[in-house]
Amino acid sequence: MLAQNLEQWLQGFEDSGIAIGEARKVLKDERQVLLKQMHLKFGAIPDWAYAKLDVANAEQLDI
Repeated sequence: MLAQNLEQWLQGFEDSGIAIGEARKVLKDERQVLLKQMHLKFGAIPDWAYAKLDVANAEQLDI
């Protein structure tokens, strides 16, 4: 019983970790798309814009 509960508990943490990793990858991919679009439209991207995008969350990126 204890072993089964421990296994379920660990699986929950693993699933949560996978979901967090996937969400981080989506954010990273969205940032890259936005940077590419900005570069194509405006040319060189200033450092302050990179810094803002690095800390932007999903809501700020509108995803």
